[in-house]
Amino acid sequence: MHHVVIGPLEDSTTYYCKCGGVGAEYRLKTLPLLGPDVPIKFAVVGDLGQTEWTKSTLEHIGNSNHDILVFAGDLLYADYYQPYWDSFGEFVEPYARARPWMVTEGNHDMESVPIFMESFRAYNTRWQMPCMESSSDSNLYYSFEAAGVHVIMLDSYTDFDVDSVQFNCLKLKKFISFSADVLFSACSTLFLRYLHCHRHCIYLLRTHYCKLQADLKKVDRSRTPWLIVILHAPWYNTNYAHQHNGDAMKKAMEKVLYEARVDILVAGHVHAYERTTRVYDDNVDPCGIVHVTVGDGGNREGLARKFFRDAPD
Repeated sequence: MHHVVIGPLEDSTTYYCKCGGVGAEYRLKTLPLLGPDVPIKFAVVGDLGQTEWTKSTLEHIGNSNHDILVFAGDLLYADYYQPYWDSFGEFVEPYARARPWMVTEGNHDMESVPIFMESFRAYNTRWQMPCMESSSDSNLYYSFEAAGVHVIMLDSYTDFDVDSVQFNCLKLKKFISFSADVLFSACSTLFLRYLHCHRHCIYLLRTHYCKLQADLKKVDRSRTPWLIVILHAPWYNTNYAHQHNGDAMKKAMEKVLYEARVDILVAGHVHAYERTTRVYDDNVDPCGIVHVTVGDGGNREGLARKFFRDAPD
């Protein structure tokens, strides 16, 4: 596997490139300028897999004229069968080569074999995200900015209690945000494409970053008025599937996200679509977070169709 840094690139610009000057020519579009009044269209997906339903989802996304795709985990459902990682790269290549893809991981991406294989080995090898660039110690959680949005990608399957590194990166805002004048319009690490001919993963990485922010409360809302969190296991879920899977993480982190006035939290895991009103601590709260579940990307396990008749307030 090879990971390549290119740039700096101009904002809102279409680039054409080849790998080593041979093979097919690829086209990619950079993000718009960083700023509070700059419009941007996010495509958000979870639990994609490699099925005909996945293909339909990707075709709809490809026709949406989006600027960036954000992935809430469970990428491909390899479940230890390593050739699926390669076939997924080929499967999504027409879309991932044209727009930035920012991903976090799910339980089907873990592939943990105690003693013999560390968790997320295949995922980390192929999908390198901006951990160093955003001052995170792990590829599994990081942050970036795009247009007027500050996005924090979290891991539902790494330690997240108050003594964990992940929690303290969030609490102390050790994630670094990035200035708008360099590579790919403030989007730190951008998956460009999976090259079928060489099986190389290509990423776009930011080369400059602004000052370290002390904590979530100091996110500059005049510059990035929207604050969004992406993770895998939902904290609020009225579907019969995967009840309470996100409770421990919610207990550890909900307060700090609420105090930071996070606007939206997007999750996958449950193979259905669901959206809440603004909530906090299991109650409607006008200052709370809107929770959105998008785990219906098209994976082989099918949809989770059964909801509780009486949803909680």
